[in-house]
Amino acid sequence: ERLNLELQKKLPADLFKILLPAAQSASGLSPGWFGRLNIASNNWVVGPDKSASGAPILANDPHLALGAPSIWYLAHIVTPEMSWVGVTSPGFPMLVIGANDDVAWGFTTTGGDTEDLFEERVAEGNPDHYETPDGPKAFDIRKETIKIKGAADLPVTIRSTRHGPVVSDLDEDRKPDDPIFALSAVFELPDDKTPDALLAMNFARSADAFHAALADFAVPEQNVVYADRDGHIGFMAAGRVPLRKKIYMSGLLPAPGWSGDYDWTGTLPPAVLPQSFDPPDGWLATANNRIVDDAYPSFIAGRWAGDERYRRIAELLQAKPKLSVADMEAMQMDDLSQPLHDLVESWLPRLKGAEPEIAGMLAKWDGRMDRDRPEPLIATLWMQQTAERLLAKPLGNLFSDWWFWDDQTLKALLASDRWCSDEANCGAVLTKSLQDAVSLLKAKLGDDPGQWKWGAVHRMHFQHPIFRYLPLISRWLDPDLPTDGDNFTLNRGVPIVLPDSIAMPDVHGPTMRFVVDMKNPMEAVAALAGGQSGNPFSPSYDDWLADWRDGHYRTIVQPPIHTLKLEPKP
Repeated sequence: ERLNLELQKKLPADLFKILLPAAQSASGLSPGWFGRLNIASNNWVVGPDKSASGAPILANDPHLALGAPSIWYLAHIVTPEMSWVGVTSPGFPMLVIGANDDVAWGFTTTGGDTEDLFEERVAEGNPDHYETPDGPKAFDIRKETIKIKGAADLPVTIRSTRHGPVVSDLDEDRKPDDPIFALSAVFELPDDKTPDALLAMNFARSADAFHAALADFAVPEQNVVYADRDGHIGFMAAGRVPLRKKIYMSGLLPAPGWSGDYDWTGTLPPAVLPQSFDPPDGWLATANNRIVDDAYPSFIAGRWAGDERYRRIAELLQAKPKLSVADMEAMQMDDLSQPLHDLVESWLPRLKGAEPEIAGMLAKWDGRMDRDRPEPLIATLWMQQTAERLLAKPLGNLFSDWWFWDDQTLKALLASDRWCSDEANCGAVLTKSLQDAVSLLKAKLGDDPGQWKWGAVHRMHFQHPIFRYLPLISRWLDPDLPTDGDNFTLNRGVPIVLPDSIAMPDVHGPTMRFVVDMKNPMEAVAALAGGQSGNPFSPSYDDWLADWRDGHYRTIVQPPIHTLKLEPKP
């Protein structure tokens, strides 16, 4: 919201409208900018009529920052009454994603607007008070002390308003007249029963019981798909979503806090949250896409991630009458970048004969982000150079904060020569940006386009949270693997652009892939981005990594090497 506010102050109104279309909509339901908010995952489930085994099959791959040790820990838990298989996080006493003998489930982030910044106005003549609908009110003040070894204590003063903590006080370069922003967030609300919900989800023995457990799920809001052995499948966007008196600018800008017009009045009841059960098509899927239509009466979010991954999932799920576990694995490894391919197809006719060899290669490209092919690298760098030509000047120092592979904004800007005014027309912009990309590639990778492999620059670097700061050990622990995919593929491999470099490391993607057939839940398969051990000197630190990259799955339940049996005291 603060970045959007900076954009609004800096940009002409018509350009701001293109960059933030949802902020112009009273309903707040139009798709819009998603910026650098790297929240992404895929999940889907098919019912028995679309399953080769005759039982539901569920797949989930949560996309998070790639690193080591893995945030996931594969687990098979057996008690006299039940068994579980799936993933947990180290130290967490239940499964996060997985299955028991009767029910399976998986998550993606909904992207619901569950936080608001409120701009507070200091009461005139009284800097210790702020304005409210009921008159000036004193800031709540809390004093804390941070102990620092070998140095003096660091005192910290925390101010809060009726909306929440004043987060703008954290700005190190804050000036006295800068706006004051307080944060309202659902994770600050009392009576959070999310742990109880997760426990009940783990112990659910039917789809109905699992759905009932979701009523207590509070934060963060998640798209949950689930299935049971009786053949039922379901979906629910579970979690607390604020009820607001009114929506301010689709929730994309800080709201005035002094009027009370945009205050929260509660949260949406679970019964009205988006949900589905046993749909007639026999499948359900989410990929951080918009999950409501214009008829949905409540506000969930003013912006949504693009729907390209959801559309690809739907296409593949409907391509065959019956699907198997192997089909689900192949879907999770799919590397078609339809949005990038569509951009290239629409841009090539506007080149006016420039770079004929490169244009010919791109014209034959099928849109696959194959690490061994040059076309993905050329297309991605062309997209980046085009964005820089169109937006780097008007956005200035905000460009790197805002720009993040936004194909829809590029389409909008290139639809009119108005935004290509620095050149003769938009065709000239595209021509020069491709020429710039080719020049960079020749300078860094040589003159032969056949050697410009996507995997030469799109590489995964796992960084240990501590050892990354030790020069020799950090390099030793870095797998430095070339990878497939991009920001738009199901097998997501989000590249970032490094300054003064052609490298585009793969920093965000499926930290784990999980597939379970409810005919035999304990035979669930997974691919883990790394390994089970957090010890860099253990062979289990990264022994799953190559299989994960190449799409080789293993059953989570493996023959035992060591056995740990826990028994209560008599």
